[in-house]
Amino acid sequence: MLTGEKDKNYLPFPDPYDFVIKRLVGLEGDVIENSDFSPNQPVVIAKGNCWVEGDNRKNSIDSNSAYGPISKGLIFGKVNSLSF
Repeated sequence: MLTGEKDKNYLPFPDPYDFVIKRLVGLEGDVIENSDFSPNQPVVIAKGNCWVEGDNRKNSIDSNSAYGPISKGLIFGKVNSLSF
């Protein structure tokens, strides 16, 4: 389900209070720099995890601001289309 096509995958997963859809930004082994989650040091995504972010970085609850890396086991699908 997860491909190497980061930034093209939108993934649904459960938040403690709701289900959310976020953009896949990093896969296991990738290094994320300049995150609010871990300022001043890079985050290496561990095996079995991924990094997700919302489209509005300043107003999004995601790996960058709250979750950190999330377990790929929480992901239960892939979004094929979005409509607003």
